[in-house]
Amino acid sequence: MRLAYHGLRAKDKSFNATLKTDFDASIGKINVIPQEIGRVILNLITNAFYAVTEKKKTSDLEGFQNLPGLTRYEPTVSVSTKRTINQVEVLIKDNGDGIPQNILDKIF
Repeated sequence: MRLAYHGLRAKDKSFNATLKTDFDASIGKINVIPQEIGRVILNLITNAFYAVTEKKKTSDLEGFQNLPGLTRYEPTVSVSTKRTINQVEVLIKDNGDGIPQNILDKIF
């Protein structure tokens, strides 16, 4: 998470996002290939940062931050882990606009 965050900050000094974590301490060690899972998680987090950055640009351009009664958009990326019966879940969430349907169709 920090690698993705600081990589984006190096390219764009105005980039900023809130990072939230909730890691399940009971997970312990698991059998993975660190380079491969690291690449997957890095890509997902980088995509999440991109999504919240784009939404921030859009909300700033449209003047949403100045409308009375509306809460200012705060880019946020959350990462959590959770142990289930025989697996570990890694959840990565952001409050960006989401993946457009035409792209989703290509992904899945």
